[in-house]
Amino acid sequence: MAILAVGYAMLSPLVIDPLFNKFHRLEDRPLEERLLAVAREGGVPATEVLVADASRRTRAVNAYFTGVGRTRRIVLYDTLVEKFPPDEIALVVAHEVGHWKRHHVRWGLVMGLGAAVIGLLIAHLVLGRWTGGGFRGLAGRADPALVFPAYALYLTLMTLAVVPTDVISRHMESQADLTSLQLTGDTADFVAAEVRLARENLSDVVPPGWIEFALYTHPCTARRIRMAEDYR
Repeated sequence: MAILAVGYAMLSPLVIDPLFNKFHRLEDRPLEERLLAVAREGGVPATEVLVADASRRTRAVNAYFTGVGRTRRIVLYDTLVEKFPPDEIALVVAHEVGHWKRHHVRWGLVMGLGAAVIGLLIAHLVLGRWTGGGFRGLAGRADPALVFPAYALYLTLMTLAVVPTDVISRHMESQADLTSLQLTGDTADFVAAEVRLARENLSDVVPPGWIEFALYTHPCTARRIRMAEDYR
């Protein structure tokens, strides 16, 4: 699984992503140089900024880093380029730089593989108990009757993993927000970008606390704005 995960990270920009989107180099050269400068300041040696034709599938705006080694690049949704001013685009990219600078991609991979090991161990022990004890006449792990209970066990483990995964994700997103402010020092445009993102992505700005705790991978918009105001 680890080999597949690393291989996917390396091949995704070159093989998988082009299956779903067309990419072209950012035409605004001054903006490209500005974004690359933000990336370099955060320790990301990116060499080009690409634009993906995401608008044919969604109105949402986004930017991300992808690739490993020489395949590393910055990708902007065309919706982001079309709808956001340069200062706010730079903040969105600085947020992604924050993920890279704080090694969130690496930690996410390690934690994901660790969770997979724990989940497989639990599944191994539970299935062994079911089959070893002759539970309801099961002949062994190859018994087709195990399909539905095994899938139910998988769904249960995935559901239990949602909350701790979301807590960790929100912490990482908050760190990336803070890094974007440290790199740019631009709290006013940070707030403006959050408002614009919420509108374009149709976000719930102040969701019920329990929904944010259980289901949100990012802090809600109001919480992110408050963080920027506190930073200022």
